[in-house]
Amino acid sequence: MTSKRPVIALCLGLLAAVAVMLPFVWVINNRDWGVVLMFIAPVIIYGLIRLARKLSEWAGTSPPPSF
Repeated sequence: MTSKRPVIALCLGLLAAVAVMLPFVWVINNRDWGVVLMFIAPVIIYGLIRLARKLSEWAGTSPPPSF
């Protein structure tokens, strides 16, 4: 029997990415002051990458090698 953890981790990661990035991109696109949020974008992306690595560890799959 296969483990469902990788599928759950993938679904949670995708859900988190959409839930965080969709409103963020919408605000950048539709508000005049949204362009200022472009400076915060790298921090948000870094947080999503950290979340993906934690989910990968939880699922029991190894993350890609660091460069």
